[in-house]
Amino acid sequence: MIAINNISKDLHARFDEELGAHIVETIFRDTLSEHLQHASVTDWVPVLAGRDAADRLVRFADGTLDTGDRSGSLIAA
Repeated sequence: MIAINNISKDLHARFDEELGAHIVETIFRDTLSEHLQHASVTDWVPVLAGRDAADRLVRFADGTLDTGDRSGSLIAA
């Protein structure tokens, strides 16, 4: 999907240098997956997930993201 690719590229451009591509991709994919699991209409999921991922990445960068609930993701590694 073009929207997902564009949002991913934007997040990488904004956060790769500070956090690394692996963290950016993991947080975006985890967030996208969470939104898709709960959405009954998926038209705007990429946009919502991108905004939520950006918020999480900012919190990850400043140390305020609670990663305790992400034990199944690559972030916990």
